[in-house]
Amino acid sequence: MKKVSCALAALCGIFISPNIFAEQKRDFQCEVWVARNTCWKDFNVSVHLLDYSNLKTIATIEFPKVTDNKPQESDFFVKKEFDCNSVDVITFKSNFSPAIWKGTDKETYSGRRVWSVPAKIKKKMVWHVDACFSDDFVGVPTPIRGQKDCRCIYPEVPPKK
Repeated sequence: MKKVSCALAALCGIFISPNIFAEQKRDFQCEVWVARNTCWKDFNVSVHLLDYSNLKTIATIEFPKVTDNKPQESDFFVKKEFDCNSVDVITFKSNFSPAIWKGTDKETYSGRRVWSVPAKIKKKMVWHVDACFSDDFVGVPTPIRGQKDCRCIYPEVPPKK
């Protein structure tokens, strides 16, 4: 009897779960803000926003190697919108190229934080998450040719009206 009830409970759990078979309607707009540390200008950096429940990629932000002597804000900061639900839990992973150390070219680095999307937000408000590469990721090595003033630069956020 125990085996049958366990099997039924597992089966019921599959059919009750709202996220398994159908795409849910998105509750509101969210935004991801990603900055690349200035010491990483000589590298191609990819930052992936993930749904924590299944680790599927929601959005990818690419920072190509800076080749210009006069870097632009877009070389170090990207803002991207994505649809989200009040039940979403979000995290990041990242990678870069070229590798600093031999044999680490396939390494990925997990984000240090996990966000739960709030149950409700005010109308016309956009909820956002942010990350700085490399500061907000676990185990990222330090570039050998670092600069003196390494930091993530975020643009000024306009005041609320």
